[in-house]
Amino acid sequence: MSVVNHSSGRSVLTRAFKGRYAVGAFNVSNLETLRAVINAAARLKAPVIIETSSGETAFIGHRIVPSLVRLYARELKVTALTNLDHAKSIAAVQAGLNSGYDLLHFDGSEMTPARNARLLQTFVTRAHKLGRLVEGEREHIAGRSKWHGRQAQVPVMELTEPLVARAFVKQTGIDILAVSIGEAHGLYGAAKKIDIQRLT
Repeated sequence: MSVVNHSSGRSVLTRAFKGRYAVGAFNVSNLETLRAVINAAARLKAPVIIETSSGETAFIGHRIVPSLVRLYARELKVTALTNLDHAKSIAAVQAGLNSGYDLLHFDGSEMTPARNARLLQTFVTRAHKLGRLVEGEREHIAGRSKWHGRQAQVPVMELTEPLVARAFVKQTGIDILAVSIGEAHGLYGAAKKIDIQRLT
């Protein structure tokens, strides 16, 4: 295996879909975590996605993350994609596009669905011209990366409806959809109730 280029990001995910396996995506916030993820992928001979949230990206540096991932992936012969995770503005995903991220997650889930879709449509056109993939999010996935000490409860009205999801993907042209199936960001005091049937 070798580090992928932007245009082969689609092929990595297409192979996973056809092969019925997942590509692990792991958020990193420092060099030690990045090395641990890349080393694990090398040992398992598995493709991997390295993600950074807005805070992590600001801490490490927009241009530093894709460069580091490519250097380590080349050194250890790992197929690695980079994902800008849950960017809340077009300016943020544009910065990720300019910096060389392979995947760009625009999280417009706290906007009206119409505005979210409109902004996604415009950005998808821009990103696809450069061979990058775009992830969208319609229903907001709640929580924060911290200890919550209670059970994660996601109201049914905030779960993704499959037919609505299909229409949203078709309308926006996104490549990946972040779905709400009972998960929430952070650590909770009880197991999260994941709706596998909804996911299926």
